[in-house]
Amino acid sequence: MKKNELKEYKNKSVKDLSTEADKLHKEIAKIIVEKTTAKDKKTDQIGKRRKALAVVLTFIRQKELEIK
Repeated sequence: MKKNELKEYKNKSVKDLSTEADKLHKEIAKIIVEKTTAKDKKTDQIGKRRKALAVVLTFIRQKELEIK
């Protein structure tokens, strides 16, 4: 995860971050299905998406705590 990507996530609203998290979730699921059906080595792609998803979910949680 690059620093400029982190800044991009930090400036987004909770709704936008939730949308991004959903998108990443779907991408991970799609890659897993492709990996199982095609027996390809897509572990790197899954790892990158999961890391991005973790960052997005962390920012969502931080913003929710700021609101309260």
